[in-house]
Amino acid sequence: MIAEASGAASTTTGTIVSVEARIDGGAWVAASKAWISAIYAQNLSVGNHTFEARATDSQSNTASAGPVMFRVFHVNADCDHSLVKPGVYCEKGVTATNSDADVIANAFADGYRAGDLLITMIGSMNRHVPFTGSEIRNTAGYTWHFWGTQSTLETDDDLMQNALWWTIAPAANSHPDTIAITHVDGKQHSGVHPRHFGSGRFMVMGTLVYSGLGPISGSGARAYGWTGYGNPNQSGPYTVAVGDVAVGFCWGAPTRPLSGTHWKTRLMDISRPFMMVNDWVADSTTANARCESNPEGYTTLAVAFHPSVSH
Repeated sequence: MIAEASGAASTTTGTIVSVEARIDGGAWVAASKAWISAIYAQNLSVGNHTFEARATDSQSNTASAGPVMFRVFHVNADCDHSLVKPGVYCEKGVTATNSDADVIANAFADGYRAGDLLITMIGSMNRHVPFTGSEIRNTAGYTWHFWGTQSTLETDDDLMQNALWWTIAPAANSHPDTIAITHVDGKQHSGVHPRHFGSGRFMVMGTLVYSGLGPISGSGARAYGWTGYGNPNQSGPYTVAVGDVAVGFCWGAPTRPLSGTHWKTRLMDISRPFMMVNDWVADSTTANARCESNPEGYTTLAVAFHPSVSH
């Protein structure tokens, strides 16, 4: 996980010439003068840590802020023939990221078993170019169901486009299979959030494979907005059947399923992450896919699937 600490530095005796930060009393490391400092939590042990910042002006005056305490936790995705409920397994998952390209792909070297459920999700920074459903193909030539799309709309002028598809493998296929999504660059995103994304082209794609699940259940839910501490990334309530497996796709800066819920993380990309996919075995008729998150715009797409057989 990556988080950011930020603030303002000013002086009445000159100009700010440097801002530095450190963790746990270690070496000072340069931060931007704005100031922003990235915290790479994967390099830190679980538990409490301290963060400090200091600034120096052109007259060699130095002032510091902190230390403040923050807590680190680690989330591991679990989808390797992992039991979800009796008769239902999260068999495998894969993610991909790219930039400055119109095509992104997920590959499975050993194909699928008959009846496997494939769920594919994508986030694409491509302003005002929504997904229509026709963008997905796979080597085996399956028919894909386009569940829908959600963009970030006015939160960042429609920069991020998200979409979800699903299909069921009609027969066993032991051959390598590649699932590809083509999202042609709209050339309308330049200059947005240059500190984070340069010219702005970026995509993250993920696919989960489940056994023991059948058709989609209900209409699901989608949402967008701003998230942060105490304000989770969430789909909002949607109707499911008891025993369904609900699947929630959190996009933005998710850190873990909302504490105190029974959602389990099955997939996340290898960076911040930008994408996290969690599931929950419904024990009531209402689901709400929620992720704790660092402050950022978000989208959430949430669906549910019936078991393929009764247990």
